This record gives sequence, C-alpha cells and structure tokens, in this order.
Amino acid sequence: MKRLRWTFFILFIASCTETKQVTNFTKIASKHKVLALLPADARFILNTDDKEIIPKEQIDDSEVKLSFMIQDELYKWFQKNKKQYQITLLDIKKTNEMLFSKGMTFGQFKQLSKDTLAKILGVDAVVFCNVNLSKKYSEKEYNTYLAFGVGLLFVGSKFKVVTQMGIVEKFSPVVLWQKEYLPLGKTEEDIFGILRRMLKMAAVDFPYKK
Repeated sequence: MKRLRWTFFILFIASCTETKQVTNFTKIASKHKVLALLPADARFILNTDDKEIIPKEQIDDSEVKLSFMIQDELYKWFQKNKKQYQITLLDIKKTNEMLFSKGMTFGQFKQLSKDTLAKILGVDAVVFCNVNLSKKYSEKEYNTYLAFGVGLLFVGSKFKVVTQMGIVEKFSPVVLWQKEYLPLGKTEEDIFGILRRMLKMAAVDFPYKK
C-alpha cells in the first residue's frame, strides 16, 4: 500500500511539473559567471466579462507590481542561499536601473528578446520567469473590487496559475534550461502561494549548484 502511495505521489509531481534543458547545458553553464534576474512577466488572463468591469489600467498596474514582487522575492532567496551556487546574480537594483532608467517602459521590456536583455545588462545569461494567472471573478470579489478599488492583487483572490522559470544566455535566444509548473484540475492559489511556489522551484531545481 505504501509503495502505491509513493507511486501516485511521483506521478502527481510529474504531471504538474516539467523540466527541459539543452543536451550540452552543463558545458555551456560552466562558462557562466554572472547572471541577471529579470522582472517576471506576469499576466492576468481574464474572461470578457471581467475585462469589461476591471479597467485595463488596473490590470496593467497589477501585472507590473506582481512582476517586480516576484523578482524581489526570488532575489532575496538567492542572496540568502548564494553559497550554494557557482554563479553570482547581478543586484536587481542595478538590473532595473540599467533597464528602465533611460525611459524604457515595462511594455517595451517585455517585447525584447532575452538574449538582447542579457547583452544590455552585460551578463552571461538572464533568468526569466513567466506567470500566467487566470480566473473568473465571483460576484463577491466583484463587489469588493468595486467598493474598495483594491484591484486584482487583493488578499484572498485566487487564480489558476501556470509558471515558468528559464535561462537564456547572451549568445542565443534559445532557452537553455526551463522549469514549468502546470496546475491540475481546478487548483487555485493566492498571490502568496504563487510566490512560495516560485521560491520552491528555485530551491529544488535551479541549476549552477556547486
């Protein structure tokens, strides 16, 4: 019975996570010294009715806030555990200053290829995160939004989430390594759950360990 439970657990994990990497990743990664952690690309995927009620400006603002929130939490985690890795992460304050101090908008940032961003930042490679959040808002959540204007990120709001973390170096747009989490069934998470999972992905699967 115990063996069956472990088999089910392994199948469950395999069904909701997937890791991909190029065949010569270890050889390529051995040459990397400095990486930059980019702001995440967070996107709220709402249905037509929701989009008509929630202003686009509110959606855009919430996406930007969550993108920097994820970047900040991941960077703190990496700094706390930096002795485990053979690479150094560029300070995110410097990363964001180099990207946005000359007038680049967040929308323009998302349009640039990852290898181009690595060249702009002068690093060997960049770490990127994609987070897609989808849901249909309940009447109660609508009323909360309309009454208080708290937006899409208010505590208690849960989403079906697909997350990706990947690495691209400056010499090519090819994704060298990527970890993806796909939700099972109707699994939903709040914002803090999303952050915890991103940190767990980094802790368990991120390469470059000594």
